[in-house]
Amino acid sequence: MKASILIPVLNEENFIENCLLSIISKTRDISEMEIIIIDGGSEDNTLAIIQNLMRQYPYIKLLHNPKKITPSALNIGIKHAKGKYIVRLDAHAEYSDNYIENSILALESADQSVMNVGGPINTSSNNSSIFAKAISLCLSSIFGVGNSKFRTTVPNKPIMVETVPFGCFRREIFDEIGLFNEREPRNEDLEFNRRIINSGYKILLDPKIRSTYFSRADFKSLILQQFDNGKIVTNKFRGRGSFHNIRHFIPLIFVVYLISLIPLSLKTSGIFASKLLDISLY
Repeated sequence: MKASILIPVLNEENFIENCLLSIISKTRDISEMEIIIIDGGSEDNTLAIIQNLMRQYPYIKLLHNPKKITPSALNIGIKHAKGKYIVRLDAHAEYSDNYIENSILALESADQSVMNVGGPINTSSNNSSIFAKAISLCLSSIFGVGNSKFRTTVPNKPIMVETVPFGCFRREIFDEIGLFNEREPRNEDLEFNRRIINSGYKILLDPKIRSTYFSRADFKSLILQQFDNGKIVTNKFRGRGSFHNIRHFIPLIFVVYLISLIPLSLKTSGIFASKLLDISLY
């Protein structure tokens, strides 16, 4: 089998059908591949949608992920995968024409030191509200995501990078450096890609590999997601061997800076009020 496409899901009823159809309709040799969906216990209509599509497309398979977290879902999928290449996709996204073929071609055209390839993503929203559009714009800008190249730039030619989203991997890399780290939920891609580089291999960003990621559309879900991300990024000391960049800690530094201004502003306002009182007495 040419490739195994892994998609972790949990309550993705608003996205999973369009995600799967974008893969199926835009991949020429999809019947020579398998799509493995790993569900973490969805409580909405996600499973019903998947099961309906499974009746139409026999190469879709469904597995259960009792731990619920993404790295364990990916590891379950890898252990069941039969493909020469492992493609890790996200249900919150749709994929361009020939996404899978272009990913495989990029790997086959590269030298053997390239173990993972991916491409730029366009961040959008499936909601037409001004706030939803503002979120997607923020997550596409340097201000919002720092120097994350796959979010902010579309290079003219393939370039080597530190990480890519929705990667296509040579299967042998998992035998050599191990599976995704289940102690790093949400960080699993960063941590795994750091291990690839530390092992002397490379990661390629190819402009032909394009996808659209759908960001959170309301303030509550955005805040919950970002606080959860922040808690996971900073849940332990990230010392010299950290797989994070400074951009991952900027939000924490900024919030601490804002909090530090509170006592200063109170002190300044107290001094100002005292001076006004002195003036009024005279």
